[in-house]
Amino acid sequence: MKQRILAILLSLTMMFTLVPTAWALSEEENRTPAPMATSENGEGAEESGSVAPKMSGNCGAVGSEASVKWALTKNNEDSSNPTYTLTISGEGKMANLNNSTETENISDGAGTYPWANLKDSITKIVIDDGVTSIGSKAFIAYTNVTSVNIGKDVSEIGVGALSQLSACTTFDVSSENSNFTTDPTGALFDHSETKLIAFPCGSSATEYEIPATVTVISYGAFSRAASLKTITIPKSSSLSTIGYGAFAFTTALETVNVIPASATTIGDIPFAQSGVKYIYCANADTRDRIQDKVNGLLVDVLLPNETPAIEVTDNGYTYRIDDGKALLVSAPKNEVTSTVPSEVTYQERNYPVTGIWKGAFAISLDWTEANGSADKRNEAITSVVLPASVTQIGERAFYFCKNLTTITVKSTEVSIDYLAFATQNPSTSGTTVDLSAATALQINGAGKWAGVKKVILNNENQLDTIKSNVNTGAVAVIENNKWVMGSDGEWAEQPKTGLTAEVDGITWRFDAVGGKATLTSYSPKTIANVTVPSTLTVDGVTYTVTELGAGLFGWTGAWNSTNDYNTSIKSVVIPKTVTTIGADMFRYSQNLESVTIQGESVLFKEDRTFSNTNSLKVLDMSAVKAITFNSDNDTNSDKDTSYFSNMGSNNKSPAVIYVSSSAIMSAVEAHRSSGYLTYAVTNGGTFKNLLTSNTELATPVKAGYTFAGWYENADFSGNAVTTPTANKVYYAKWTMADSISLTADEFSVTYGSPITLRVTPANSKWSYAWYKDTDKNGKLEFDQDTLIPNNGSNRSMLTLENVSDSGTYWVVVNDGSSTKTSNPVNVTITKATGTASVSMDGWAYGETAKTPVPTSATNGTDHVTYQYKVKDEDDSTYSDAVLTAAGSYTVKATFPETENYNAVTATADFTITKATYNMTGVKFENASYTYDGSEKTLTISGTLPTGVTVAYENNKLTNAGSVTAKAKFTIADSNNYCAIDDMTATLTITKAKPTVSISAKPDSLRGGGKVTLTVTGVPEEGNVIVTCDNGITVDNANSTYSAVLPNRTVDYTFTLNYTGVENGNYSDATDTCTVSVTRRHTSSVTPGNTVSVPSTPNGAVTVNPSTASKGETVTITTKPSEGYELGSIEVLDKNGDSLKLKDLGNGKYSFVMPDGKVSVEAEFVKTAATSFADVPANAYFADAVKWAVDKGITNGLSDTMFGPYESCTRAQIVTFLWRAAGSPEPKAASSFTDVPASAYYAKAVAWAVENGITNGMTETTFAPDATCTRGQSVTFLHRALKGTASGSTNFTDVKSDAFYADAINWAVANNVTNGTSNTTFSPNADCTRAEIVTFLYRAYQGK
Repeated sequence: MKQRILAILLSLTMMFTLVPTAWALSEEENRTPAPMATSENGEGAEESGSVAPKMSGNCGAVGSEASVKWALTKNNEDSSNPTYTLTISGEGKMANLNNSTETENISDGAGTYPWANLKDSITKIVIDDGVTSIGSKAFIAYTNVTSVNIGKDVSEIGVGALSQLSACTTFDVSSENSNFTTDPTGALFDHSETKLIAFPCGSSATEYEIPATVTVISYGAFSRAASLKTITIPKSSSLSTIGYGAFAFTTALETVNVIPASATTIGDIPFAQSGVKYIYCANADTRDRIQDKVNGLLVDVLLPNETPAIEVTDNGYTYRIDDGKALLVSAPKNEVTSTVPSEVTYQERNYPVTGIWKGAFAISLDWTEANGSADKRNEAITSVVLPASVTQIGERAFYFCKNLTTITVKSTEVSIDYLAFATQNPSTSGTTVDLSAATALQINGAGKWAGVKKVILNNENQLDTIKSNVNTGAVAVIENNKWVMGSDGEWAEQPKTGLTAEVDGITWRFDAVGGKATLTSYSPKTIANVTVPSTLTVDGVTYTVTELGAGLFGWTGAWNSTNDYNTSIKSVVIPKTVTTIGADMFRYSQNLESVTIQGESVLFKEDRTFSNTNSLKVLDMSAVKAITFNSDNDTNSDKDTSYFSNMGSNNKSPAVIYVSSSAIMSAVEAHRSSGYLTYAVTNGGTFKNLLTSNTELATPVKAGYTFAGWYENADFSGNAVTTPTANKVYYAKWTMADSISLTADEFSVTYGSPITLRVTPANSKWSYAWYKDTDKNGKLEFDQDTLIPNNGSNRSMLTLENVSDSGTYWVVVNDGSSTKTSNPVNVTITKATGTASVSMDGWAYGETAKTPVPTSATNGTDHVTYQYKVKDEDDSTYSDAVLTAAGSYTVKATFPETENYNAVTATADFTITKATYNMTGVKFENASYTYDGSEKTLTISGTLPTGVTVAYENNKLTNAGSVTAKAKFTIADSNNYCAIDDMTATLTITKAKPTVSISAKPDSLRGGGKVTLTVTGVPEEGNVIVTCDNGITVDNANSTYSAVLPNRTVDYTFTLNYTGVENGNYSDATDTCTVSVTRRHTSSVTPGNTVSVPSTPNGAVTVNPSTASKGETVTITTKPSEGYELGSIEVLDKNGDSLKLKDLGNGKYSFVMPDGKVSVEAEFVKTAATSFADVPANAYFADAVKWAVDKGITNGLSDTMFGPYESCTRAQIVTFLWRAAGSPEPKAASSFTDVPASAYYAKAVAWAVENGITNGMTETTFAPDATCTRGQSVTFLHRALKGTASGSTNFTDVKSDAFYADAINWAVANNVTNGTSNTTFSPNADCTRAEIVTFLYRAYQGK
């Protein structure tokens, strides 16, 4: 299964810094952009009086600083934009100003090289002879350097010294340097080319193959190589290490193919901020190693046979489809409002859109670019809606979308990456992010969402989730609640004002914050008796009433205006939830008679609480145990602090204030200035009912006590009173209850359900002594029975939990003056049934048995015993012995009883798996032999484990070809050992190259004549052709070859061409021999001026006239036999000298007759099948080549070479098919990025795609230069001719489900091919040019 960052997709991209200026990701993520920053004197301006930059100095190693020097020399006279050459000269090592390693970033506090301030102006670097080292990162990211000269003595180049030279096109290494070298592209290596140090990043090369010798790709070696699209690592590579950031910032990079299994050391961020789309790895382990290093990149990490993700564009949105899901990679940059679709359709299938990729709505992710230039920002978009299907929002998704006002996320679960919502919106309202649908919210990274002013959340737990992502002043909204982010980085909830709720016919108006309500008013004001509610509910939200706002029940109008008095209110009950009472609470409530305050602790926020409550009869504060007044901290002496002034002055009897203690009374008295009242101190007593009368003192209640009357004296001396008198203080007297009893819900339980004994009545101020009947005699004996410690928060209760707690109990109660003993109670707690479990890991047969793992929170794990049985067997078969044979078993653990639990058992199943034989070192490997007529077989290597035997199938081969042999293993103990998988290997016999020879007898002639040719070493199979140059015909009579050579001074070369049969045992072979002919001049015996014409084979020669006078014109006519053509013609005079011939055309010639006899010598040669020197006339492909040339399908590699045995590329084969089809015009150009419109194969590729012949290697690439296999070739041809498969073949290397299976069946059925042997087709072998034109020729001949 291929692994990609999509699942991930979209995890937080690694932030990194290789050097402060070169590798830092410039970021100002925590602030809203202002206009581009400048210095105080203007952008880039130097301060007045600044010193000119230093132009030279020392840079030698520590202790020898002056031994190496640096100097800058100007390259131009442009004072506004000078450029420099930096020269390092001297003897010895450069300084190394940082301690970087191949796998680590620059360390904190590393030094800076002295020329660094002019790095952007340096265009050339020269390391002179004598300098022996270049310091680490000495020139890293000098982006304007175009060339680097390295002297002869440099033996060490520090880490990253020459990395990221984005304009550099060459490293010029001295020819005398024995430590470093370059390849033809200019890449810099150590001398053995095992370490690739730096690639010339300014090179225009789009492809690069790393030499097979390279084992280490150095730190940043390809970083910022802007043109590279494809990097290839050959199959034979032993690459072991890929350095830190090796391919970082290679923005055009698309494919890396193939990272070998030997690459086990991978530095961090090897592809950071690159454009790489496809990284192919040799095996799964290598893929996993690379995958770990590319999180956050949109890249497919694949095995060679895996299919990459699909890229689809729909309505301007670009998606990446993989694993059944779609990732939005890029959104249109001109949309004002965007609603991202929940799914995208591709090839009639719908894919849910589940993620938004990094920067999908942004234009530039670079702070400086986006902040400085409007065309680097997406300023069109104003609102975005992300569907419920989107669960991942990538880094900087909306970066610098400055006019984006709303982002709505509809998913219930969403993960948000670093700076995803950093819109940088500068407006007052900023961007609102609606996350209200998200019940599960995850934020990856603490970067600020600059520009976001409002976030709508789903629940309060999410406030902490986002608080590190919003700036001061940002607002969070959850339903009707709001929070504002403070400068301290904490949320402050904002009050909700003007809320209303109705309770018992009264409408309450209130403000709320943090779930607490402050009452501000109520209506109607005509209600006489008011009970303040403890809670109020609005829109399903319940608020606790904790404060009464100022003047809630009192006078609120103009000073002393009788029209604004609250004359209706008579009684008010304030619940215990209210802890704060505001100013003027009951002021001028002239008919108010009764107020009850039920809270234990009350703050009177301001003064005049009860001012001018002239009719007040009762103020019940018996429940109040703590009272405070804000005015106690007020230093303004003029402020009215009379909280309790003018109370009850209209009554005949005084107003009674009931307080819980003398301390509370003193606090009230300290804040009273006048009034007609008296105090009643309840000494802890309270009242069950509303108090309304001031003519008699009310009767309080107190737990555990009986009320014994009111007394004027605190020591309860004198007589009890019932009628209050003004300006008096009365004290409640209490006597302890007569009997104390113990109660419980249950007195007999099972352990695990505690028994709680309760004292009735009880009082928090009493002391309690609990006793257990130790001697079990049913009598409480203080000196014999056990005093039970009870330090709980409520000592009037005793909780008993353990079985040992069973027994008889009493409690003795003391209130400081009296002691009471309770009734005895009997408690029984029985043992419970415990809970337990056991687990046991399995093991493989022969390994050490594993140990059961017991777990019990009830019985513990001490003294657990175990028994075993075969799984599903009867429980009677349990045994103490651990079973050892492979199988499924059950273990039973017995946990002994404890103090509180009975014994318990637990069981677990476990498995002893079959063992796997150790087949280490046992191999069944491919082998290849050259045909020699003997039978070949394969055998395993290594030693088989005891009990394992091997047998072979399909493991014989004599003739050339290949078979897939199988080694099958038999095991003796199948009960305890796993079966061993069959092994397969390919047995191959390659064709033998015959040792053919040709010799001529004689090997030299004078005057021409016949030669006999002897051919030896030719196999019985195959074809033999003997040819001669210069148009000489070679005769073959029963494999006896001869030729007649003319009387000319020429060296004739005879060539023996042996061509093996397609499925034969021998490969093609050739040999030559040479016959030298010396011309012999002879005198004619023919009288007179006659023209003699010797008999000439393979054609006829005639002359007219045959006898001529001197000066007369003689015409010669030649007529070759069928299949022959005129090779040569010559006319000789009586002295053997050649006469001048005139070519009359159509095989006719003329000459002027000399004085004396002449002779005509002509030679006819066989017509060649083609003009290609590498296409013998008797080759199996000769007719096919001629046909292809005649049809305009191919013109060969040159005028004389066809290249029959060269591999055919994908571009060539579709071109052949297109031309064979008549070169039809395609409807549109192809979209492949690697098919230039000007390429010879461009139209052929477009036509092939339109006709379903091929879909390319990926969505965007065709790979025109890739070799085409035999399987692919017949598949293309089958599709082009729309062939129909019939029958099946017996080829052992063609699986029925292979993509080329039908095409091969069709090709065999239609005599296009017969395979490479009787049993093999070799579908993965390269298809040669000879094979493809033969396939085409046979296919089209059969149409």
